[in-house]
Amino acid sequence: MKLKYHKNSAYLFFLRLFMLAFDLIGLNLIIVLIYYKARSLFPPQSIAEIYIFIIYNSTWALLSIILKTYSKSFNFEFSLRRSIGTYFVHFILNIGIIYLIIDDNNPSFYYLTYYYLAGFLFIPASRYISQFIINLLDKNFKLKKQVAILGNGPIFDSFKSHLESEESGCKLIEINHTFNSSDIKSKLYQVIKVGRRLDIEDIYTTYIPESETEYLEVCKYAENNFIKLKFIPSKESKHQIYYNYNFEFGLPIISFSKSPLDNLENRIIKRFFDIVLSSLVIITILSWLWPIISLLIRIDSKGPILFKQMRNGKNNKPFVCLKFRTMVPNKESNLNQATKNDHRFTNIGKILRKTNLDELPQFFNVLRGEMSIVGPRPHMLKHTKDYSSIIDSYMRRQYIKPGISGYAQVNGFRGNLDKNMMEKRVKYDIYYIQNWSPWFDLDIAIKTIKLTINGDKNAY
Repeated sequence: MKLKYHKNSAYLFFLRLFMLAFDLIGLNLIIVLIYYKARSLFPPQSIAEIYIFIIYNSTWALLSIILKTYSKSFNFEFSLRRSIGTYFVHFILNIGIIYLIIDDNNPSFYYLTYYYLAGFLFIPASRYISQFIINLLDKNFKLKKQVAILGNGPIFDSFKSHLESEESGCKLIEINHTFNSSDIKSKLYQVIKVGRRLDIEDIYTTYIPESETEYLEVCKYAENNFIKLKFIPSKESKHQIYYNYNFEFGLPIISFSKSPLDNLENRIIKRFFDIVLSSLVIITILSWLWPIISLLIRIDSKGPILFKQMRNGKNNKPFVCLKFRTMVPNKESNLNQATKNDHRFTNIGKILRKTNLDELPQFFNVLRGEMSIVGPRPHMLKHTKDYSSIIDSYMRRQYIKPGISGYAQVNGFRGNLDKNMMEKRVKYDIYYIQNWSPWFDLDIAIKTIKLTINGDKNAY
């Protein structure tokens, strides 16, 4: 087996981060309590006072990386043994440092001895408490990815046991469903329908369609329902028509499509980019520009400053998208897209739309995690419903967070929503999803700024 845990599980990432933070908070709290209890032993600004809170924390973090304290199995006994081992090495290392840099008679040595005895008792308690808290959070916020598995045979049983383990980062949902057909395609269609109702994200199955046509049909049907269908081939499998192989728990998994954003590290990089850039825009630009635009909107026409509209986000979940109001209040705003020379535009609204300044409030959507700086543009609920039924692979663009700007927009595909134009926009969006990189995001962001400065002829 190549992997003992799922490297792309957000649940496992946050569990490791939480355990590290919980350990450091608890161990530092012990330091503080013992320090104030035995404060009379220490001279003012002693070397121990400086050492404990700087070198001690950095050595623990460094050792936890080297010894992989938080990077392996989360079985309680295994995790506890590894943590105590790290703690013992940490103790030896720090006592050795103290002997080298300070006098043996300095009371900091005795202070640290008391500290390590107390800390030795804390580690087991930390494992129990952190596991309890993270499981409690998972029940309320669904930190684990919800998955299902369908099939039979030895590989099925082996893979199922992996999904049921803590190391998978998954919550296995049982699908109690009687299939009406022995046909693989029909069987998969039925389980996808059930999976959609249960909010299942991935379905693993040993049932593989016989033909490439059936394979493509069932995979596209799954994607339109925001489910990733992953096939587990047996050693005897004769299917040679499938392209995207990935390894999970040491087993080859066939999936219809892959994206760099399937990788947890890439999702963290993208989210970090979003938080930093949106915070900078809000602090340096919106802090003074918002009052000016708000005043101009108020003077120009009656109505609210912000236009709030429900749009489709990641996995087709609706959210409230924010914009500066550019039209007079009307009943058609949630039904009809703006057109060139639209009679509903206000005077200031025309300028805001032409310069893309009406989109600035969406940086708050980014900060809240509903949108990204770069991604497929979010559409109105009505448009998503209409186009999903007539444009092939339309719903694949909903697999990631929508963006303030996107690859389609900087290439001139914006505004016009006729079928031909929408098909081109979808192709650009899917290309972006399949070829994402931080540099791709940066390139699109720079092109968006240039369009804002120079004016976009397709903006209206």
